[in-house]
Amino acid sequence: MHTRRPTLLALFFAAALPGCGADPPTVPPAEPAGAECKVPDPPAATPDPSPPPETGRFLPAPRRALGPGGLKGLRPQDGPKAGLPMTLPQMLDARHPPSEMQWRALPPGSDAAITTVIADADEDPKVRARAMHGLSVRAPEGGDAPLRAVLADSAAHPTARRAAARALAHGYVKADGAPPGEPRAIGALVAALGDGDARLRETTAKALAPHAGDPTVEAALRARAGVETDPLVKEALGAALPAAE
Repeated sequence: MHTRRPTLLALFFAAALPGCGADPPTVPPAEPAGAECKVPDPPAATPDPSPPPETGRFLPAPRRALGPGGLKGLRPQDGPKAGLPMTLPQMLDARHPPSEMQWRALPPGSDAAITTVIADADEDPKVRARAMHGLSVRAPEGGDAPLRAVLADSAAHPTARRAAARALAHGYVKADGAPPGEPRAIGALVAALGDGDARLRETTAKALAPHAGDPTVEAALRARAGVETDPLVKEALGAALPAAE
């Protein structure tokens, strides 16, 4: 009689199931409720002995550390603050225009030095213009004379002439309610309204606009408006005249 060989599946189950007399498998006891789950600390990092890569053209440069002032501390410094005293050379060469307080803080003897700069035809026109503004802020007696001389000089640089017109109107033509302005300054500005340089006429009209309440100034502006042909000058005259109405 031929005996059948057990199949592979039967052998597998026989090996997997414990015998009837075998001991049951041991199960480890459960952790008590509320037990803390302990996680081992990660190993300490070992410093890399190799030096950091050099910053090159294609690698980002290291960031600058911010100081106590944060980003403000990284700004370039523009020189003396607006309220700090300055010398005349510093004020003429400063990147930003000095404040009126700084102009007034100069000693009395500075007016002669300022006038020398204004009268120097070889000086940079922008430096002369700054000096003219400073003189108009200080407004010393007789300070209108060098300004009138530049304004009347047709050979002077146009920038200097326009600065002279603004300075005369600012320092020597008084606003409503103030003492009367310097008559010679007003006369020089009225004459400039008829100058051959259209940009000077425009600048003069704008400079006189805050003083259009003065009868002499108003009459001069209206007279020029009646004959002016340049569109920009006509616009400046039209903007100045309503202040007198």
